[in-house]
Amino acid sequence: MALFGSKKDEAPKKAVKKSTPAPKKVSSKKGTVKSSSLSVNEVLISPRITEKSAHLTAQRVYTFNISVRANKGDVAKAIYSVYKVRPTKIRVVKNVGKKVRLRTRRGEGTKPASKKAYVYLKEGDRIEFSS
Repeated sequence: MALFGSKKDEAPKKAVKKSTPAPKKVSSKKGTVKSSSLSVNEVLISPRITEKSAHLTAQRVYTFNISVRANKGDVAKAIYSVYKVRPTKIRVVKNVGKKVRLRTRRGEGTKPASKKAYVYLKEGDRIEFSS
């Protein structure tokens, strides 16, 4: 009897065969766009005209206020249907509704949350905002 494994058993070990990993499935979802049930009028609320967005238009980046429920696919479809321009890239930013002190006895309230979208266009495309 071996104490604490001082006696080693010489058992023939089986050769372990290295298995090759199975090839990964390639998804073909690159061209598909998710969309919700929002209409074009509900997605784009208004163009966001600020000093920063005015500087970004020189780089073919346009800024829009969009619905809180809208996603990138909805924004892409809405931009194409309204302005007849296909965006190359869309960035969506959420603005959190902040707490505001009310001057009455009610205490606190909240500002509504919002979303904005940065729409990138390819060279030669433009969006004209009517004022």
